[in-house]
Amino acid sequence: MLVMLVILVIGITTVFITSLSESAIRNKRVLSSADALARAKEALIGFAISYGDTHPEDPLQPRDTAGYLPCPDINASNGEGSSNTCGTAGANSMGRLPWRTLGLTGILDGQQDCLWYAVSGNYKNNPKYGGTMNWDTPAQLHVFDSNGGELEAGEVVAVIISPGTPLPGNAERAGTTTPICRGNYTASAYLDNDTEHGINNADISQAKFIMPHDHRDANGNITLSTNDQFVYITRQDIWTAAEKRIAREAKQCLDDYAASAGGKYPLATSVSMTSAPSLFGRLSATINRSKPRAADLAMVRSFESLIPVLLTFRNNRTLQNFSAIDTPAANAKSAADNVKDYYDGINNTLESAADQLKDAAATAKDWNPGSWPSTSSINNVLNQIYNASATFSSNLPVDTGMPSSWPTSCTLFTSERWTTHWKDLIFYQLADGYKPGSSSPLSCGSSCLGIEVSGHSAPGSGSYRAVIIGSGKMLNASRDSSVIGDYLDVDNLLPQNDVSKPYKTYRTTDVAHQNTNDLVLCLDGGSGNCR
Repeated sequence: MLVMLVILVIGITTVFITSLSESAIRNKRVLSSADALARAKEALIGFAISYGDTHPEDPLQPRDTAGYLPCPDINASNGEGSSNTCGTAGANSMGRLPWRTLGLTGILDGQQDCLWYAVSGNYKNNPKYGGTMNWDTPAQLHVFDSNGGELEAGEVVAVIISPGTPLPGNAERAGTTTPICRGNYTASAYLDNDTEHGINNADISQAKFIMPHDHRDANGNITLSTNDQFVYITRQDIWTAAEKRIAREAKQCLDDYAASAGGKYPLATSVSMTSAPSLFGRLSATINRSKPRAADLAMVRSFESLIPVLLTFRNNRTLQNFSAIDTPAANAKSAADNVKDYYDGINNTLESAADQLKDAAATAKDWNPGSWPSTSSINNVLNQIYNASATFSSNLPVDTGMPSSWPTSCTLFTSERWTTHWKDLIFYQLADGYKPGSSSPLSCGSSCLGIEVSGHSAPGSGSYRAVIIGSGKMLNASRDSSVIGDYLDVDNLLPQNDVSKPYKTYRTTDVAHQNTNDLVLCLDGGSGNCR
């Protein structure tokens, strides 16, 4: 009897230990796969952010912009682990992770298999989809939790996958086409098809990937499993770092320019009237050294308020949108009339241009609510504003003591990555005391700019000479390049008209970042207050 009891205890202990050993092995494999996936994700993000530094390979050719991810290794045509040309432009692609291209020799998951990888067609590098590469570049992949709920919809640009052990639904993994990684390039041999949720991880045409889980029947028996372990890359993973780099380059260009211009900074160009000088707007390859008076800048601001409401009514003809035209049209008419009167007898060109602006605003002011203007009538008013603004701006006096070009160290504003990809998303505001024509000693006084930022410990907030603002990802459905409200968050629309209001910027981990995701950097001429 005692012998039988000993045998029974030994048997139970053996089963228990075996179970523990199997569990430990599974856990070790999961942890090993997680480590490989994390390394692959880090390498892919680094590849995207530094893409412009390394491509094209010929250093004499213009640099590409950041943001592109490598194509997968789809058939070893460039050698196993190397990126290939993958499909047509804009089409999603999937294959083995191009570990050799990424410099990740020896990266294997817990099963000692190589990783798989899917990339959004808009983000792959060969062939490129041909559009802009920035926050507005759409993501095309979708990931789902184990219950079939989508995670981070509209944000996923790449998925890196560690296939689990073969399941009954997988195809045969045998083959010799991948001697290092073992097996073959058949996705269905490695990745799982969740027929319950209608999500097939192996089908890139679906562009859907579901987390590991089991389906069970009423008795708790497993009826279907998916065991693909994966991580994914979002737009934020790429563009937060890429935009910060662009913004810092713009900041350096401006500070270097000010150092050669006696501390003065160039003006921005208006968002709505792309040739008009403004204390707030965008930057370009052409240095804006013009010396508008305070009344001239006020006139520009009044038309910057009128143009968006004209565009809104033209695109959405409602009574509310029509009624919104009246007040800004009246303000723009009055501002232009004041400027016209000042230049009368002083500068005929400026007087005439201001008169044209006044007439355009008057036309909009006089539209009858009982007979709405046609689209062509609205366009005529807009074109009159644009043309008269261009004439006015090009004939303002300039500060000849300021250099007419950017320092040789500044190549950003003439590069394709700026002109094609980033110029619409980076904004700039200048304190009045540092604009062209300002007298020494320079000081911004009550026009100094402030920033409210999480974790901000640097002194000087509220005394900045200028700020750079990088628009975050779209919080609305679309953007119009002439409407600032389509780019900046609500709080960051206030300082351009009221410098007592600070710009706001938050870390990506802050809750406030969900609603205010603009990047803001300060400029202080290198005096040390900005970090």
